Amino acid sequence: MDENKKAQIIALFKQHAETPEPKPRTPRKKPATAVMTAGGNLVNVSGDGVVVGQIVAGDVHQHYEKKTSKVIVKPQPGAEHITEEQVRRLHDLKDQILELEPLGKQNPATPQRVWNSLNKKMGVGAMRMIPAAKFKAAEKYLHEWLGRLAAGKAVQKKAPDEVAKRRITYIQTNMKKLDIEPKVRAYMLKHFDAPSLKDLDLTALNKVYQYVAGIKKDLAV
Repeated sequence: MDENKKAQIIALFKQHAETPEPKPRTPRKKPATAVMTAGGNLVNVSGDGVVVGQIVAGDVHQHYEKKTSKVIVKPQPGAEHITEEQVRRLHDLKDQILELEPLGKQNPATPQRVWNSLNKKMGVGAMRMIPAAKFKAAEKYLHEWLGRLAAGKAVQKKAPDEVAKRRITYIQTNMKKLDIEPKVRAYMLKHFDAPSLKDLDLTALNKVYQYVAGIKKDLAV
């Protein structure tokens, strides 16, 4: 190879090495367009479909997504609803129900289930919203729930003292309320030869309880 051709080849290699590679072209962004939202706001939407700003009076304001917290509206009982003292009495009955439920049921009631059942019966959304005029009905509903539990064989076997205490309370309350104490005392003496409720065993207390409950039903009190 002669010197001229050799020099030409060397020059071509140098030229190729010194020529920079072309830079990659940056893709051209699609222009943003103004779009009216369903809420009546005018926003800027990029060509990729991303909201980039809100247009107000010709200006573009940056769009920030705000995380909102759930607002819980608490009931606001008034003078026409049950008092705090009455609320406490319903709570006490609820607690007594929850004590006996596990003794007689495989799937005992929870506090929420008790309140849901009572609220449904009273036609309210929250226990504190029970009208004052319905308090006696609410109290009766929970007492009857307790009575059904105490009548169960499993509960009477597992907690006889607790059941006996509740039977005595029921009998004493209704003897006074219905003014039938002489009548009940006479029944106790005749059938069990016992002048006092404390002298009766659970079987006898259950019979006196049923006797009083029958009188109460007849009087429709």
